[in-house]
Amino acid sequence: MPEEVMRRLLRAQSASRIGAICLYVIAATLGAIALTSLFTFMGQGEVPFAPIARLTLSAVTTICLAEFLRNFRQGASPLGSGQATRVAVAGLLLLSYALLDLFGPATSYHLDVSGGTMPVAITSQPGFNPMMLSLAGFLLCLALVVRYGDALK
Repeated sequence: MPEEVMRRLLRAQSASRIGAICLYVIAATLGAIALTSLFTFMGQGEVPFAPIARLTLSAVTTICLAEFLRNFRQGASPLGSGQATRVAVAGLLLLSYALLDLFGPATSYHLDVSGGTMPVAITSQPGFNPMMLSLAGFLLCLALVVRYGDALK
């Protein structure tokens, strides 16, 4: 392997290691928030599906992307067919997240203060999030690019 190509590979592998670690930390944080929310809602007697599903989808998507980076760094073939599958799954999960936002129910919250409940109207409305759709489309196209790279090698 030419020296310049090897240097670029090592740089990409180093960046992938740092990126994977960061994404695993983010996924663990999202998982902890999802579990805390689940237990909090269970303590209140009602577990709304949409907020827990959003957090879970976010955590699993982040894990898929972290696995892509980890396998890029450690795998003998950074552009293997498994890599394309990881990116495609992440894209489909983001698409699911966007659809959940679009068709999911509105979530409302209340604020508890010592001595009583303070009336606060905080709601999230279902709606179209173009950023999630564009990221999902990008990841699905990137999966095809990675599959093409695998075919070229």
